[in-house]
Amino acid sequence: MQVIRHFGLLLLLFMALGIAVPPSLAGQGDSPLTLFVSVRENTGVPLSGSAIVRLSTVAGGQYMVNPTKDAATASFDVRPGDYEITVEAAGYDSATERVTVGGVSTFTVYIYLKPAGSANRGNKTTGGIVMTPDLQRELDKGLQLMREKKYEEARKHFEKARKLAPTNPDVLYLLGTVAYLTKDIPTARKQFETVLESYPGHERSLVMLGQIQLDVRENQEAAATLQKAIEAGPIDWQAHYLLALAYARTKEFEKARIEADRTVALKKEKKPVVELLKAKLLLMQQRNEEAQATLEALVKEFPGDPSAAEAEQYLVKLAEWRSSQTAKIESVAAPMPQPVASEREVAMRTAVPPPERSWAPPDVDAGVPPTAPNVACSTEEVVKQTQRKISSQLSDLEKFGAVEHIEHQTIDANGVAAVPVSQDFNYLIFVHHSAELPYYFDEMRNGAESLYQFPSAMATRGLVSLGFMVLHPVFYRDFTFTCEGLGTWKGRPAWQIHFVQQNDVPSRIRSWSYKKVIYPVPLKGRIWIAANSYNLLHLDTALREPVGGLRLEREQLSVDYGPVKFRSGEINLWLPWYAEMYFDLQGKKYHHRHTLTNYVLFNVDSENKVSAPAGTKHPSID
Repeated sequence: MQVIRHFGLLLLLFMALGIAVPPSLAGQGDSPLTLFVSVRENTGVPLSGSAIVRLSTVAGGQYMVNPTKDAATASFDVRPGDYEITVEAAGYDSATERVTVGGVSTFTVYIYLKPAGSANRGNKTTGGIVMTPDLQRELDKGLQLMREKKYEEARKHFEKARKLAPTNPDVLYLLGTVAYLTKDIPTARKQFETVLESYPGHERSLVMLGQIQLDVRENQEAAATLQKAIEAGPIDWQAHYLLALAYARTKEFEKARIEADRTVALKKEKKPVVELLKAKLLLMQQRNEEAQATLEALVKEFPGDPSAAEAEQYLVKLAEWRSSQTAKIESVAAPMPQPVASEREVAMRTAVPPPERSWAPPDVDAGVPPTAPNVACSTEEVVKQTQRKISSQLSDLEKFGAVEHIEHQTIDANGVAAVPVSQDFNYLIFVHHSAELPYYFDEMRNGAESLYQFPSAMATRGLVSLGFMVLHPVFYRDFTFTCEGLGTWKGRPAWQIHFVQQNDVPSRIRSWSYKKVIYPVPLKGRIWIAANSYNLLHLDTALREPVGGLRLEREQLSVDYGPVKFRSGEINLWLPWYAEMYFDLQGKKYHHRHTLTNYVLFNVDSENKVSAPAGTKHPSID
């Protein structure tokens, strides 16, 4: 039995050794500074035309407007504080970003613009696709007609666009969307499949193909297609919602619930229809009392919503069932939403095919993801700003929890995965603060390791803390950091940082325990940090080299982070949402999936700096 430790009891030894903490990162001063706003296309290239940049203080009282000049950049003389920046340019959707500036004499914000009508466009671009003015004009006309539901007229413009760019996946996607909206399903399906033959990662085509597969009850195929859509593109509530429906139909109820929760996290306006879906999931499992409570809460919270009216019908059926004790509520698959122009944003998205992999992704050093040309990147400044951000977010936190869903798979010699074994845990995170260390973590499941409950002989912990610890003001000195440039992660401009543990320093943030022996694990990896807010977006780690004594030949971890709001407007952290782990240990291969949902904040100290949101039910910790 093994235990993987990211950061644990060895911390007490580090504290006993008197490790010094760098000077405070908090002070920013109030001196004037120059704020540069760099406006770029979604490829990272500076915008070729001009743009108007509007700057206002979040608190109000200051408003400035400047055009972009050299290198598509606008400049402002401001004081440190919180600002809202809006950029507008002909032929592009406007973009708005909130930023906190300070601590330096110059501060640069990067704003990526997307072509008009493409608000949901993916983070990856398709090589070799050129957007000419004539092509853009035809697409804009077609999109406007589509919004007006003049589908046949829109199709004519998209056909003209196809003559200008016969292989452009966005044009084919839009033709497929028009066919779908006019109920020509065979033509729509053929268009989306044609796109995916050449561009397997074209996210919007994947979503629409998944929708069609659900319509014709190809539920297993739909689940696979929609999972690819989520992996290929930015976080999209529609993909998560449709995937929840697919899992409901295949009776994978826990997966359906997780995807339903993800939908609400991304699109709060969809909470009524999602709560109705969750109630139906409970009915399908014959968990009638829980279903009734969910339905009653839906009716009470959203009395005028159409989902509430349907919920009332199910409550009537439940009452009839209880009174007769003979009737049985029929398990009903969730009804399919009809994508109409007012609900589904028609988008042009391009994406390169994801790298092929056998049982695990490529090593982090297999290649360097592309970055924007001619953008200077200061490793020291990015690390410093990120440390400041993390420290400010964690300063008042002491204890919070989440529900963790784990899927474990063994991989055979041919790279074929076995049927996954899953388990849910209540995950509790303690954030400790001391004079020696500004923060460190202690993480546990159900109040302990609960190894006997774990779906394999390996228990992993430290998922929440790992990204924070790599950049910790003390432990980051164990690594060599290199800023590779301004990249993107799921459509966001992000500093792309490579790190590798120094050869003469043993690992202090990650280790394995096997037969009462601790094996330090030397790490390397890559981390994506939001260019404007310095929040963690994504983390990939791998072994710097195999751990011989443990026979650990390969270990890879991939973590997606997302915003978690504990209380509106007050506590907003970026924490792990989803993680995948791959191990080659003692001649056997493993794959873990971890999904964290339902984050909850607990009361902490006597001053009540932080409290749980009103009405939040805390998870039980055994």
